[in-house]
Amino acid sequence: MTAIQSLIYGVIFGLTQIFPVSNQATNELIHFYLEWNVPNPTMTWYYTMASLFALFFVFRHDWASLLSSFIRFLMSFRKPQTLDEYLPLILILIGLPAFLTEKFIHFPITELPLWIHGCLIGLGSFLLWLSDRRSKKVKKFYDWTPLDALLICILQAVAILPFEARILGILIAAFLRNYSRQAAIKLALLSTLPSLIIKASSIDTHLKLSELPWIEGETTWILVGLGCAACFTASLLAIQSFLSMTENESFGKILFFRGLIGAGLIITIWM
Repeated sequence: MTAIQSLIYGVIFGLTQIFPVSNQATNELIHFYLEWNVPNPTMTWYYTMASLFALFFVFRHDWASLLSSFIRFLMSFRKPQTLDEYLPLILILIGLPAFLTEKFIHFPITELPLWIHGCLIGLGSFLLWLSDRRSKKVKKFYDWTPLDALLICILQAVAILPFEARILGILIAAFLRNYSRQAAIKLALLSTLPSLIIKASSIDTHLKLSELPWIEGETTWILVGLGCAACFTASLLAIQSFLSMTENESFGKILFFRGLIGAGLIITIWM
């Protein structure tokens, strides 16, 4: 593995953990066209931790407020009354599909041809565009209810399928419930942190770093450091870019990138 490969995979992981774009599909495209090895579980764990730290850094004040309010709620033995008190419960409910997928459901990526996954990515892109366009966007971040969380939990069934982004289900569900784009994006990013923790805890890291077959020599830690730094930086930039989207902007750039990935997977049927 070269320094360029470590940097590129780090950037890809950092961006695809934040935006509704599939990390798995992007990696498979690189493997198919450039014949690079897909990052193994140990390196994926390092990338996951880098993105996790980026999310925690950006939302550190939000999480401090949520946790303190949730602890006070637990100690008071009463029903939650404010969003800060029951939002952790909403995030737990939203994270159920990710937990079930990582812990109990195994869906081999080889089970379906790449071109079928490309078609599914196209379908997901269309649903995101349609729900965003049709949504009234009248609800704000502090309007979230357990019913909204239940709908998001159901639509996150797409997380069970490989080659799809978990955040996609959150955004589509939020738009169906007429939430603003900023409210949908912030909830999606807040729910990503516990999902990444679940993912990191489920990754098989039994390999020692020195035993990684695609990282050899004395530059092992340098390559890992470069990849993690690139992933952390890409995640920070993606978070800030995602949060800055206003109601007048669209998901045009994201949909365009998803279209490129889907087309790249579909083209493999003729290769």
